[in-house]
Formats: sequence, C-alpha cells, structure tokens
Amino acid sequence: MLLSRLGPLIIPLSVIGYSGYMVAEQYLGSYRETSQNYALLLGGLAILCALIVLARLAMGSDAGETDELPHEPVPRWHYVQLIAIVAMMALAVLLIPVIGYAITFFVMLVAALLLLGVRSVPAILAISVGMVAVVHFGLVKELQLPLPAGILEGIL
Repeated sequence: MLLSRLGPLIIPLSVIGYSGYMVAEQYLGSYRETSQNYALLLGGLAILCALIVLARLAMGSDAGETDELPHEPVPRWHYVQLIAIVAMMALAVLLIPVIGYAITFFVMLVAALLLLGVRSVPAILAISVGMVAVVHFGLVKELQLPLPAGILEGIL
C-alpha cells in the first residue's frame, strides 16, 4: 500500500534533490560563471518540471482519480523504437568527438523523427536545423561552453 502511494513521487523528488545538489555544487565550488549559469538553467528547468509533475499528482489524487484505468498492451514496435533511439544516442556520444556536434546531432534528429513516424521532409529539416541552431546558440554563444566542431572546425 505505502509503496503504491509513494511510487509516483520517487522520480520527481529524486530530480529535485539531484538538481538542487548540482546547482549548489556549481555555486559553492570554484567553477566558472558560465558553468554556474549552465547548471542553473538545466537544474532550474528540471526542478520546474518535477514540481509540475508533483502538482499534477496532488491535483489528480484530490480529483478522485483511480488507478484502475484500462491498460492496453504496448505494441512491440514501440519497444523497437525505444531501443533504436537509445542506440542512436549512444552512437551519437561516440561520434560527436570525431564528426562534431552539429552534424551528429542533425543526423540523429532526422533519423529519430523518421523512426517516430514524421514523414514531412520540410518539418523534419526545420525541426532538425532549428534544434541544432538553438542548442548551438544557447550553449556555445550564450553559456560559452565549447562543443566539438569535428570536421566543421573553423566554420562553427
């Protein structure tokens, strides 16, 4: 009984605890200001998301929702998609130092969108190019955190 009530709280509370630790470590340690800003940005977003999940859990229990919702079996294709995307992320981690962040992240996004069923080529290109640009601007230009340029060294 107790575990079924506390189970949904474990992940949000863990996220809040670890993110708080990460932010505090950056500010209490002798880290650069850009590293502190990066930790505050990511840790703050993680804490905000965890608080939203906790609020939804609290509102859901007050609204009289039951845990006895009908469960549909998960199609096997969803497991294949999950394994393929995790494998692509692992491969991207290995390829980023060699090929560079921009190309690896772009190819990984295109492949993930195709795997998830997006068939509109303009949408795939817009999302992929946009995400590469946003992450590059946010991390490299604003937070001054270097990302490996790989074969685009000197261009980025």
